[in-house]
Amino acid sequence: MHGHEIYRYMSWPNRMEKSCNDKLDSLERLFVKNEFYLTPPTRFDDPFDSQYVFRDASTDVAELKRWIQDRVKYEHPRWTMAQVSAETCRVMDESRTAQTCRIRRFKELVLRSIRRTIAPYLGIVSFCRLSDREFRRKLIMWVHYADGCRGFCLKLDKTRLDSNPASFRQVEYKPYPTIKEYRESGKRDSFFLLRKSREWAYENEYRVVMDIRNTKGCGKERRMVEFPGGVLKAVYFGWKMPIRNRKRILNWLRKRADGACVSTFTARPSSFEYSIDLLDDPLIQ
Repeated sequence: MHGHEIYRYMSWPNRMEKSCNDKLDSLERLFVKNEFYLTPPTRFDDPFDSQYVFRDASTDVAELKRWIQDRVKYEHPRWTMAQVSAETCRVMDESRTAQTCRIRRFKELVLRSIRRTIAPYLGIVSFCRLSDREFRRKLIMWVHYADGCRGFCLKLDKTRLDSNPASFRQVEYKPYPTIKEYRESGKRDSFFLLRKSREWAYENEYRVVMDIRNTKGCGKERRMVEFPGGVLKAVYFGWKMPIRNRKRILNWLRKRADGACVSTFTARPSSFEYSIDLLDDPLIQ
């Protein structure tokens, strides 16, 4: 991680959306209280992201039996081994057709189990790790995630962001996984949320993945997670961002609960190359 920083590109809420006020409230809590919203995987724009899919057509029935047994243990942690074994056999006996059909049925059952017992309770905050040179040259990030420079970018302190190493993980850019990869990963809940197509590798994404059942409150409050004071180091305003929106962020920063000083800059196109220049924000002078 030496020489690299953690960033998060964000857009300003669209006033025409019904959820605009709710999103503005989340932004205020981010700048004032260091609270981030844990987005449900189902709300991602990329339809291929966080897909619960296996790519292999394994015919190893013993491997699949171990897999089913693991899932039964996960869903029924208080069951005895005798109960687990009985349920595993029941699932395996559900289909007595050809072996390949039975394996296909196993995979369907397992993936359905994951979608039902894990996916609804997970939340994600996405970041990217970039060097200073990459940050200045990755113009596509401003286009994709900061509304074409009408939004902004946050620079964060990794040492504070990584206060819980188990939840702050790097995304892997690989094909759909095999069943064996999943079983051996040790990342049962977050596994599918930490794998994306190789086409997205330029983002060098990191994600905080958390189970909202371990958080307090209800409704939206369950998806608001607070990071340690001082986690926010700087804010870079896109050069097309309206003045009124910049002023609103600056006002929130003055109310920060941790009292930490946050630098602000304007990101403008360079006059000499395809990159951005960082200028002191004139609104704070």
